[in-house]
This record gives sequence, C-alpha cells and structure tokens, in this order.
Amino acid sequence: MEQQQEIELPTLKNKSIDEIDENEHQNISITINENLSTISNLKTNNNDNDDHDGHFKRYWKKWLGKERSPKMTSWDEMLFSFLGSVIGIGIVGTLHYHVLIGRGEEADLQMMIGSFAATAVIIYACGTSPLAQPRNLLLGHFVSAIIGVSLRHALKHVSLALASALAVSISIVVMQILKCLHPPGGATALIAVMSVTNYRWANYFFVFMPVTTGALIMLLVALVVNNLSPKRSYPIFWW
Repeated sequence: MEQQQEIELPTLKNKSIDEIDENEHQNISITINENLSTISNLKTNNNDNDDHDGHFKRYWKKWLGKERSPKMTSWDEMLFSFLGSVIGIGIVGTLHYHVLIGRGEEADLQMMIGSFAATAVIIYACGTSPLAQPRNLLLGHFVSAIIGVSLRHALKHVSLALASALAVSISIVVMQILKCLHPPGGATALIAVMSVTNYRWANYFFVFMPVTTGALIMLLVALVVNNLSPKRSYPIFWW
C-alpha cells in the first residue's frame, strides 16, 4: 500500500494577485517549492520500492530455470564413456592396490585418490567440455595439490576446517586465473588437507604421485579411447 501524504497549499485569503505583498509572495514560493520537493520524494520512494520488489522477483525467478533437461546420451557414447572409465580407473587402481600397496594396507606410496573418479566422468563422458582438456586436467590437479598441501602445513595447528575451506576456494580462483578450471582439482586440494602426513605421499610428494602421475595415465587413456569413436575427437585443444 502506498502511503498517502497531504500536500499543504498556500492560502491567499481571497486576495487577488495584485493585493499580495512581497512577504506573502515569498511564503507562497517557499511553500510551492516544498510541496514540489515532497512530490518528487514520494515518486523516488515509490520507484525505490518498485526496484526493490523487482529485484527479489527476478532473483527468485532464477530458481525456476530457463530450459528443459537435455536428451539422453546415445548408447554408443555411453559405451565409449564406460570403456574409458573402466580402463583409466582400472589401470590406476591396479597400480594402487597390486603394485604400490602390495601386501599391507598402510602404504608409503599410493596411486588412487577420490578426485580421479570425478576426472573420469569429465574426460571420458564430456570430452568436448573445456573442463576436460589436457591443460585443465593436468594443471588443474597440479596447482590444486600444491595449494592443498601448503595450506595443511601452514594451518594444521590453527584449524584444519579453515585450511579445507581455503584450499578449495583458493584452488578455484587460481584455476580460473590460469584458465585451467577442472572441478576435481578442488577435491584434490581437499584430499591434500585431509591426508595423514605420516606417509610420504601425503606431503609435497603427493603433488607428483599420485596426483600428476595418475592424471597423466588417465589422459593417455582418454587420448586412446575417445578417439576410437567416430563421433569423438579429443582433445579440442592442448594448451
């Protein structure tokens, strides 16, 4: 509801214009200017209220979305996505469980980290995405691992919760600056903070193994498998 405001009008007391003296003329002018200013302020307030309401309407409207979900991926695309993933994760998993860990559960070295699962989805199922290209895959994991390990060492006696939040957030910004945004990189930074530092792979060696080595293996599989499909061409760009 818009608030109604009464506007005071000057009283001339049945005088003609010629009978108005100078002081009354000044008072009338002041009163008219004040009333005009009041009208202007009312219009401004109404416009501000309209803009305020419109802002919230536009904001909530964004929640509704604009488009329908895309069509289902074709069966041949699913086949090559499956082949790439099973081979890529299979090789990394074999090195992890049967070569590096070997006989014991506590290994000084490892090859498998959780962020490689997200990488598999991107490079084997979304090969045309900028997020899946070699620059993004390798550089995204590499810089995120450095940031994660550095923040763990810097803040381990302060707050690992803060280190976790900063590791992921700084990794996102740095990847954007370097044009190598790769979503699993954020997970790699978080894993670096969460890892137990008693093992060699949990410190800066973590950047090279498992992160960079594992990413290179998965990239090699993507180059081989994705290009077997007549409908695929990988990569779109290298650097």
